Amino acid sequence: MSTVVKSSLSHLPDLQQLSLAELVAQMLVVRASGYLFDHQIQYPAWEPTAVKLQHWLQDLGVGGVILLGGSAGELSLRSQQLQTWAKIPLLLAADVEEGVGQRFAGATWFPPPMALGAIAWHDPAKARHYAEEMGSAIAQEALAVGLNWVLAPVVDVNNNPDNPVINVRAFGSTLTESERVGDRLYPRSPAPSSFNRSQALSGSWRYCYRFPPGATRAAPLSGTAGGD
Repeated sequence: MSTVVKSSLSHLPDLQQLSLAELVAQMLVVRASGYLFDHQIQYPAWEPTAVKLQHWLQDLGVGGVILLGGSAGELSLRSQQLQTWAKIPLLLAADVEEGVGQRFAGATWFPPPMALGAIAWHDPAKARHYAEEMGSAIAQEALAVGLNWVLAPVVDVNNNPDNPVINVRAFGSTLTESERVGDRLYPRSPAPSSFNRSQALSGSWRYCYRFPPGATRAAPLSGTAGGD
């Protein structure tokens, strides 16, 4: 797959050769439409036109793009387009804790994470099995359409009525419920060059995982306090 091949370590520059401006740009992730054409952009205040996005990636060296909208087929072409524009191989991300189909039509859309939490109350082993299978499927579909950074799972707890955005995106209303299933969602990678990042939406702990080339299980990168 072209985006995975281009993201291999052999294509990455030596950090010592980058200017300060380029290093800063590599730390930035911008939002963009998953659609191919400017007239399809649904949120023009937040999503740049093709000309502006190409400038950010090609001239400024922005390091990542989070994509929303469009079909899985369009996203496959879009991801190739963005990687072609980029000075340095991009991290292409999406919030797909319910599957790639949650954001991009035509791909698989699973039940929300809270469904797994509910199963875990009655049959923890079955819930963990489902979580592993779901995580593997999401990772495979993400790679197939060019995404190499999966922003999932949401490991926050749904215990704050003043922050309803979490809701069914969490595994449950207690830390125990989140831990019971969350660590099984992405325990392994089906292919190299894929990453996932656990999200905490309201200020809980978050954990990052990496999938090194050839790895069969994710290795923790860090656990840092703070929310998205």
